[in-house]
Amino acid sequence: MSKKKPYKTPHDKNEQVNEPVAVFNKSKLTMFNSFEEMNEYDIKEMALFSPTQRFQHITELLKRMFAKELKKKMDLKIHFEKPGHGRTAS
Repeated sequence: MSKKKPYKTPHDKNEQVNEPVAVFNKSKLTMFNSFEEMNEYDIKEMALFSPTQRFQHITELLKRMFAKELKKKMDLKIHFEKPGHGRTAS
């Protein structure tokens, strides 16, 4: 019997994986002596963001919180009542 040649994969010059460089913010732990001090710190931190940025952060948080509900199909029809057929005040 003749010997089988070992299986060789073609050598690729670009074997390195090119992934984007991840940038992580260094988080720090801040200790407070009172709730008032903590609230003042939070207010100062929130003042660093524009109203648009705060709205974007809130929207991202809500999307994460309600991800399952947002995947469900919703009925977005608005139904109007005919004049005179609505509820009457008692």
